[in-house]
Amino acid sequence: MTNSPSKSPSSSPNHSPSTSPTKAPSPVTSNPSLYYTVCGSSSNVCSGQADEADVEEKHEVRCCADTRISNNWKQHANCAAAGFTSIWGESNPLGVCHSQKTFAEAEKICSDAGARLCTMDELLADCPRGKSFQPISTCWFADSVYTNSHLLLMLLSLGTGCSFDKEMNWSSTPVPKCTNNASCDDGKSCTVNTCGNDGVCTAAPIPGCSSKSIVCGSSAGACKNDKVREASPNELHEVRCCANTRINNGWRQHANCAAAGFTSTYGESDLLSDCHAEKTYAQAEKICLDAGGRLCTQAELLADCTRGTGE
Repeated sequence: MTNSPSKSPSSSPNHSPSTSPTKAPSPVTSNPSLYYTVCGSSSNVCSGQADEADVEEKHEVRCCADTRISNNWKQHANCAAAGFTSIWGESNPLGVCHSQKTFAEAEKICSDAGARLCTMDELLADCPRGKSFQPISTCWFADSVYTNSHLLLMLLSLGTGCSFDKEMNWSSTPVPKCTNNASCDDGKSCTVNTCGNDGVCTAAPIPGCSSKSIVCGSSAGACKNDKVREASPNELHEVRCCANTRINNGWRQHANCAAAGFTSTYGESDLLSDCHAEKTYAQAEKICLDAGGRLCTQAELLADCTRGTGE
């Protein structure tokens, strides 16, 4: 023992160990600022679509619950068929529709209603979509027993409300962090995809690169599960055209087209008295213009606006 201890602190003091040592943080495997938004219905033009969205973006709100909170909460047949037998959905919790909300606002709306945001899988399985009925097209064309009043009642009761079937709805599923550039690949030929140190993917356009899209000719066709593909303008594909007025009796409007909101769009495949296969984008564009129409938009083709107008 030193009789006259130094008042100066040691240059290498010994620290006593903490009785509650700090635990190593768990690795973050998802992006807390990115969540998936999902198309509101598997039978709509955006069917199967799930997009990454920043929490500050504004999207529509549908909620799910593990018990039936009230008679307004419904379960679509597709939901139960996918294995979600105890999931109930609602679009107007608290008696109000909720559109254009941030993720935090959407989460609170569902929580206040005694529920939660649906997962991505639940939305893809139509869990908050409305009651399951025989398809309307079948009712109109195959079964003349239904009167207009019957059809009207069925239409009024189809959804959980708010007309969000064509919109992208918030899900509670976070976007996983990327691990490398390959995990960020968006499948597009005109973008360079990079995984950042924060685990977030970024996409940058390639200067001078231009791509188009091709769309399956029918929602009931063999390509219905591969509806949209990116294509180079120099690739060869088939041609169908659209017009905002009915140019002649050969131009038709499919029921699905009008039901999707394209009430003034008409389609044709047999243009200038001939079908046009294996054409470049420029050739296709000229064919439609020469016929007095235009190339259809992706949304119009997905809505069957040219379906049934020719082989």
